[in-house]
Amino acid sequence: MEGWLFWYSVSDLSLPIRAQLSSLVFAKSLRRKDIKTANKTSQSVDSSNNSHKSHSKKSSSASISEANIDQSRQAIVNLVGVDTERISYFFQFQFLIVNGIFKLAIFSVFLVRLVGWIPFAAGISAWLLVVPASAWFSNLLLAQSKILMQLRDAKLAKLNEVLLGMRQIKLSALEAQWEARILALRKTELQALWKYFIADSALFSCWVLSQILLAATSLAVYVLINGNLSPSVAFVSIGMFSTLESTLGSLPELVTLGIDTLVSVSRVGTYLSGSEMQNNITQGPSISFQGATVSWPIDNQSADEDSFTLHNLDISFPNGQLSVISGKTGSGKSLLISAILGEADLLKGSVCVPKAARSSRHNTGRLEDWIILGSLAYVSQTPWLENGSLRDNILFGLHFVKERYDQVMEVCALKQDLAILTDGDSTELGANGVNLSGGQKWRVTLARAIYSRAEILILEDVFCAVDAHVGRWIFDKCLNGSICEGRTRILVTHNLGLVLSAAEYVVELGGGTVTYSGCPQRKTRLDASHQSQWHKEVTNDSGAPAVANEDSAIHIESGDDAQTAILLSPPNPPRRFVQEETRESGTVKKRVYLTYLESSGGILLWSICAVVFLAYQVGIISKLSRYLFRQTI
Repeated sequence: MEGWLFWYSVSDLSLPIRAQLSSLVFAKSLRRKDIKTANKTSQSVDSSNNSHKSHSKKSSSASISEANIDQSRQAIVNLVGVDTERISYFFQFQFLIVNGIFKLAIFSVFLVRLVGWIPFAAGISAWLLVVPASAWFSNLLLAQSKILMQLRDAKLAKLNEVLLGMRQIKLSALEAQWEARILALRKTELQALWKYFIADSALFSCWVLSQILLAATSLAVYVLINGNLSPSVAFVSIGMFSTLESTLGSLPELVTLGIDTLVSVSRVGTYLSGSEMQNNITQGPSISFQGATVSWPIDNQSADEDSFTLHNLDISFPNGQLSVISGKTGSGKSLLISAILGEADLLKGSVCVPKAARSSRHNTGRLEDWIILGSLAYVSQTPWLENGSLRDNILFGLHFVKERYDQVMEVCALKQDLAILTDGDSTELGANGVNLSGGQKWRVTLARAIYSRAEILILEDVFCAVDAHVGRWIFDKCLNGSICEGRTRILVTHNLGLVLSAAEYVVELGGGTVTYSGCPQRKTRLDASHQSQWHKEVTNDSGAPAVANEDSAIHIESGDDAQTAILLSPPNPPRRFVQEETRESGTVKKRVYLTYLESSGGILLWSICAVVFLAYQVGIISKLSRYLFRQTI
C-alpha cells in the first residue's frame, strides 16, 4: 500500500513532489512501530570513534550498522531534508535523459549515413571500451552514496543526543570527550564524502573520454579506409560530434543524479514499507487483560530472544479508583503501560480499554461537566514540555477555567514556584523545559494531565524527582484528592509505603509475568519496613516537614494559607527565553564572502579555479570565433 502511495505521489505533478513526499514520511512516522529492541548503536559509534585514526573497511561497515533507517528517528530529518529534495530535483530534469538518448540515436543515424558503418562501429567500439570502467565507477558511486547517507544519519543521531544532554555534559565537564566523538563522526563522513567525489569525478572523466574516443576513432578509421578526409565530411561530422558533446557531457551528471535518486528512493521506500502499529485494543467497560502476552514492538509478529515479553496477563483495573503497578527495575512496568496505550505488540489474548465518549460542551470546571468518559491522559517517565509559556503547557489547547486552574496549581505544588518565577505562569519555557528543575518539570507535566478532561490517568512514577514532603502533598491533595475523585488512576511507582493505603488494586510484576494482582489488604508480601522508612523521610524528630534536595525552597502550606491567590500573568510583557530570529538587511558584507572562501579551501584554491574557468571560457570563445570566421569566408 505504501509503495502505491509513494509512486502515486511522485507521478501526480499537480502538487510539489517534495511536499507530497514529506507529508508521506511524516504520516508514516506517526504510524511506525517504536522499536525498542537492543541494538549496537552506541557500540558501533564508540568503535568508529575509537578507530578514527585508521578507518578501515571493517570499521566503516560497523559504523554504518548503527544508522539503520528502521531504528533511527533522526533518519527522518535526512529523509525530509535530503532524500525528498533529491527525488524532486531528479523529476525536474529527468526528461533530459530521454532527450539525450533520443538525440544520440538521431545523430548516430546521420553519422552512419555520413561516414559509413565501419568508422562508426569503430568509434562505438572505442566508446564501449570505457563502458566497463563507467559501470564500475557507477556501482562505486552508488555504494558510496549509501554509505554517506547512513553516516549522516549516525552523525545527526549523535548531535541530537548531545543537544538533549547538554546540561549533563556541561555539569560533568565532558565537552572534550563529546567534541572528540562528534569530530570523529565528522571525519568519517568527510572521508566518505571524499571517496564519493572521487567516484563521481572518475565517472565524469570516463564519459568525457568516451566522447573524445568516439569522434577521434571514427574519423581516424574513415581516413584509413578512404585515404582522405574531405572538408564536407570533416566539418559536418565535427559539427555533429560537437552537438553530441553537450549531450554526452550532460549524461554523466544526469546519471549521477539518477544514482543518488535511486538511493533516496530506496531509503524512502524502505521507511514507508516499515512495520506499523496495529490496533490491538478492543473496547471494554474497563482496562483489563485477558490471557494477554505482550512484548516491545518488533519487526516480526513473533517474539525473539532479544525482546522482553510479559506472559499470561489476567488483570482488571477498577474504574474510578487508584491502581498501583509495582515491581523491580526491568520487570516490565513500562511495557504494561505501553500495552494499555496500544504501543506494544499483542502476541496472544486481548487488551480492553474503554472507548472515549464525545466531548462535552460545558465550559465549567466541575468534574461532572469537565471529564470526558473513556478519554486518557499519560505522564511518561521523561517529562515532555513544549517551547511556550508555563500556562500554555498546562492548558495544552484547552480553554482557561480559572477555578480549576487555581486548584490544579495548588494540588500539584506549583503555587510557590509561580511566586518565585519572575513572569509567573507567563514565564516562557525553553526547549523541553530547560529553564526548569527536574521536580518542576514533573509537576508541570502532572498538572497538564490533571487539568485535562481525561477520565483515565496513567502516571509513571511522579514521585521520583520530588522531595518526600512534596510527594506526600501531591499524593494526598492531588492523586487522592477531590480533583481526581471518580477518575481511574493507574500509577507506576516504587513508593508502595506511600500509596498502598489508598490503593484499591495492586499489580506486582516479576520474571516476565504477574506475581500478584488484587486488593492491597490481601497482599502477603507488603513491605512494612519500607513504609516506616518513608514516614521517617517525611517527618524528622520534631515532627516538622523535612526539607531535602532540589525542591527545598518549596514550603507546602495548609489551612487558610493554602488559599492564597496564585501569581498569574504580570502586567508587563514577559521576557523571551528564546530570542526571535533576526534578518540582516542590505548587501552581503565582505567578511561573509571572505569567511566562505577561507572555509571552503582558501583564496589560493579559488584563484586557481577561477583561472581554469577563465581559460576554459577563453577556449570556447576562440573556438566559436574560428567557426564564425570560417562561416564568413
